[in-house]
Amino acid sequence: MPESGVQNVYTRLQALYELQQIDSQLDELNETHGDLPKEADELRARFTELSEKIANFKKTEEDAITKRSSYTAEIADLIEKEKKYRDQQYNVKTNRQYDALVKEIEIAEKRVAELRIAYKPLDEQEAKAKESAAALQGELDALAEELKLKEMELEESKLTTNKEEAELQGNRQKALALVTENDLAMYDRIRKARRGSAISLVRRDSCSGCFNMVSPQKQVELRRFNAILTCENCGRILVPEEILQKSSV
Repeated sequence: MPESGVQNVYTRLQALYELQQIDSQLDELNETHGDLPKEADELRARFTELSEKIANFKKTEEDAITKRSSYTAEIADLIEKEKKYRDQQYNVKTNRQYDALVKEIEIAEKRVAELRIAYKPLDEQEAKAKESAAALQGELDALAEELKLKEMELEESKLTTNKEEAELQGNRQKALALVTENDLAMYDRIRKARRGSAISLVRRDSCSGCFNMVSPQKQVELRRFNAILTCENCGRILVPEEILQKSSV
C-alpha cells in the first residue's frame, strides 16, 4: 500500500479499475441480448424526438389561438374607442381638441389595420400545426406499440441474466461511491471513445490497451501514485499492476 501522501490517487485508480471490471462484465451480459438494447434505445430516442415535435406543433397551435383571441379583443376595443372619439368630435369647442381626436382616431385605425394583417395568417398557422401534430401522433402511436413489443422482447431476453446483472449493478454503485465526479467524467469520455475500455494496465512496460510502450519516466510516476496519467497513444487511463493486489473484482 502506498504512503498516505499518495493514497488518494491510489484509491481513485483502484476505484476506477474496479468500475471498469464491473462495466466490462455488464457489457458482456448486454452482448448476450444481441442488438435488442441498441434497437430499444433507438426507438426510445425516436419516441422522444417525435414527442418533442408534437409538443412544439401543439404550442404553435395554442399560440395562434391565443394571439387570435387577443387580436380580436384588441380590435373590438379599438373600434369602440374610435366610435367614442368620433362622437366626441361633435362636442369639441376648439380646433386643438378636434385635431387631438382626429389623431387618436388615426392611431386607432392604423392599429386595427395592423392587427387585421397580423390576424390573417393565424388560421392557416393553427390549421397546419394541428394537421402536422395529428400526422405525427399517428406515427408516435405506432412507434409506442413497436417500443412496447421491443422492450418486452428485451425483458424476456434479460430473464436469464437479471440476477447476475442486479448483483453487478449493486457492486457498480459501491464502486461509483469511491469515484470522484471529475474522474468519472474522464472515465466515461474515454470509455465512450474506446468502445467500453477506459482503463489499461501497464504490463511489460506497455499499455495493455494499445500495446504502445510506456516511457520509464511515466512508469516511475505511475508507481509513485502522484497523479492519474493516460496513455500518450490511446488516451486510456494507465494503472500499474500494483492495483491488482488490492482490487476486490
